[in-house]
Amino acid sequence: MSRGEVANGVNCYMKQHGVTKQAAVEEMRKMERENYKIIMEEFMTSKAVVLDDTYDAYATLPEIYKHTIPRSSSKEERFEH
Repeated sequence: MSRGEVANGVNCYMKQHGVTKQAAVEEMRKMERENYKIIMEEFMTSKAVVLDDTYDAYATLPEIYKHTIPRSSSKEERFEH
């Protein structure tokens, strides 16, 4: 990355794995889906109160991430920057 660029998950993944931006975005989306499945499975099978807080925290991540790239307004746009 050149000076002035902001590090984000896509850039870090590209650098670490030596892949294209498109491949990094696809892999991050795959990781997001897999982690969502794990969280939902745990949420549905466990009676622990902690899972409510975990789900709430997970549900806020897209909104928080959106604000790290202020120009974006949708999930797809967030990964394009």
